[in-house]
Amino acid sequence: MALDIYHRDAIHRAMLADTVRNRAFDRALRRSVGPADVVLDVGAGTGVLSMMAARAGARRVYAIELSPAAAALARANTASWGGRIQVLQGDVAEVDVPEPVDVVVSEWLGAFGIDENLVAMALVARDRWLRPGGRLLPARVTALAAPVEQVQTLTRPVSAAATPGGTVLRWSDRGLPAEALLGPAQAMWCTDLATLTVQQARLPFRAALRWKATRPAVLEGLVAWFDCGFGEGSHLSNAPGEPATHWGQFVFALRAPVAVHAGQDIAAEITVIPAAPGYCHHAWSVRVEGGVWQHHDTRGG
Repeated sequence: MALDIYHRDAIHRAMLADTVRNRAFDRALRRSVGPADVVLDVGAGTGVLSMMAARAGARRVYAIELSPAAAALARANTASWGGRIQVLQGDVAEVDVPEPVDVVVSEWLGAFGIDENLVAMALVARDRWLRPGGRLLPARVTALAAPVEQVQTLTRPVSAAATPGGTVLRWSDRGLPAEALLGPAQAMWCTDLATLTVQQARLPFRAALRWKATRPAVLEGLVAWFDCGFGEGSHLSNAPGEPATHWGQFVFALRAPVAVHAGQDIAAEITVIPAAPGYCHHAWSVRVEGGVWQHHDTRGG
């Protein structure tokens, strides 16, 4: 998914219409922001999180947005806040924020957290401006995965991820039902924004997972999603079976579906390789007990 999607109206409309997302961030800001706080909104888009922070009582909000068009829209949307929200257009590594901040909020999430390769921008902001003891929203994001059936009927291809070898990523825009899972959720990795470095965020993320199939079915891929913690008791997830969000879920499809029986072992290895802001390469291998590994790589290798 390329960063240029954030220059398009459609993605901003989808985010603004996502009540699950917006309520979670609003709740987190209300619980985390005090009247003396300065808040930094990184990747501000239309400015909706900046306005939530101001409504939560922030003394000042700085909104950083790379896209000139989105920054202009954010300025128009926040103009009624009497100067409490200042929009700064430019790259987070280059703009100047006039003072240290108490809270950094950034909606950098992809369908399973890090897959849009935007977390580094929040970490750059943390390192440049967050006061010692300051708060990061979100604070921790766990990526999870499970084996899944009904991929062909319940998802659609992500066309940009198709390769000559037939490797295809798929996406469930309405959200998969929990009944499609063939095993319990397994954590791939946890992104802790308090400890993750910018350098680490730019390295590949890797996971090796194991399941036992819970019932006989045809394994068609692995579905991935996130579990997002803000601290202060606030939570957001796009897990199968949860209320639908604009993220849907991300599916690593199998080139050749495999029949499994209850109790049969399923093994998987997943690698996500940051490529450019807004985009990652993906490689995944899956083997059902007694069978051979199926290898997939969006780089076409």
